[in-house]
Amino acid sequence: MKIASWFAVAVTATFLSGAAVAGAEDSLVDRLERGQKTFESTCSACHEIDKPLSKDMGRTEWEALLVQMTGRGADISGEDKALIVDYLTARFAFSSKCTVCHTKEQVYDREQTLADWEKTVAEMARKQPDLISDAEARVIIAYLTLVLGPAASSTGE
Repeated sequence: MKIASWFAVAVTATFLSGAAVAGAEDSLVDRLERGQKTFESTCSACHEIDKPLSKDMGRTEWEALLVQMTGRGADISGEDKALIVDYLTARFAFSSKCTVCHTKEQVYDREQTLADWEKTVAEMARKQPDLISDAEARVIIAYLTLVLGPAASSTGE
């Protein structure tokens, strides 16, 4: 494997704070799917799910918000926090990067496989090389595959 590929893998692993011990079968799409389900089931126990989804925040802000929520009585394990933060951070990466040029509706109008999203995001990253890092591209691809892949159910995104 080339050094650049190893670097991209390391950056992606760093991006996903909770994925350090994840098994090889735990793909990024699978991890984000677990994060989405955990987010929906955990956070909806106390409030409407649209409330946190209306926020565009990065990793640090989501981590701080989950600390606040556990302080208010939310029962969230460390692994569940990591899954939730990974999912919401991936959602924010899409929202903050892709909507510079496109509306969410333009993107959400497409259904593509992982391979298709890899091609699409790679093309977009070539057009805007200073906008999307390799690590962000991988996370965006996984997020889009989760919410807009052929097997994706209606996510309400």
